[in-house]
Amino acid sequence: MIKKTKMLSAFFILFLTLGELKGQDSNLGAGISSESAFAIQANICRLNEGITMDRYEALNERYFNWAKKNKVETFVALQTPHFQHGDFDNPPSYDFVEFMAAPFEIHGKGWDKLAETKEGQDILNEWGEVSTCYMKMNSAYFNYANEKALNVGDSRYAEWNWCSIREGKSPDDLIAFHNKAATRMEKNPNGAIGWLTMVPLLGGANYPTFAHVILYPDMQSVMESKKAEAADGGWRFRDEYETEYAQCSDPMLMHERIYNRPN
Repeated sequence: MIKKTKMLSAFFILFLTLGELKGQDSNLGAGISSESAFAIQANICRLNEGITMDRYEALNERYFNWAKKNKVETFVALQTPHFQHGDFDNPPSYDFVEFMAAPFEIHGKGWDKLAETKEGQDILNEWGEVSTCYMKMNSAYFNYANEKALNVGDSRYAEWNWCSIREGKSPDDLIAFHNKAATRMEKNPNGAIGWLTMVPLLGGANYPTFAHVILYPDMQSVMESKKAEAADGGWRFRDEYETEYAQCSDPMLMHERIYNRPN
C-alpha cells in the first residue's frame, strides 16, 4: 500500500505540473481549461427509498442557483451505466455517479460557502434526505480535447477504464506513452471528442492508480471507435500499453447527461 501511495503521489505531482506549464485559459466553461489540470468531485449515489429522480433534479436546480449567486459554479454531469460489468449475480450498488468539475480553488471555496451559509447547510441537509452518496475528490487532465464538440450538447457517452502502473515503469514512462496516444487521436479520433486521465486524490484508497475516460457524442461514435479497435488494428496499440505500461480493467460505458454548464 505504501508503494502504491508513493507511485500515485508521484504520478499526480508530475501530472499536475505538466498541466500548470501548458496554460491556464478557460475554454471549457466553469474555469476549466483543456490544457490544465482541474478537480473533479465524484458523488457515487443511490436515491433513498421513496425518492424520485425528479426530486433530486429539483434539488440540483436549487444548488445551481445558490452556486451561481455565490460564484462557486461547477460543470455538473450525471452518469448512469449503459454497458456495465454488473449482472444478476453482481448488480451495481449505485443509481448514478454525479461529477462536478472546476478549478481546485472553486471546489475549496464552494465547500467553505456550503458550510458557512444557512442556505448552503439547508442544501446539504436536503441532499442527505434524498440520496446516500459517497464523495471522492480527483484530479483530471485532458490528453485530447475537441473543444468545439465538448462545448455543445447535453447527452453523450463516457468509456471508463481503470489502470495501475506496471512494475518497473515510472509516471514519466506512462505520460510519454499517453502523449504518443494523444498524437494518434489528434490525427484520427475515431469518433472520440475527448480523452482525460483522472487520478484519485481523496477517498480513493479502494481504486487503482488512475482512470482513462474517453468521451463520445453519441453511440454511432462509440461503435466507430470499437470498430477501429477490433477490425482496424487499434487493439495492437492498446495491447502494447496494457502489456508493457499499465494493468487495466476491461472498459465499461456510461451515459452522461450534462446538468450544468457555466459560461
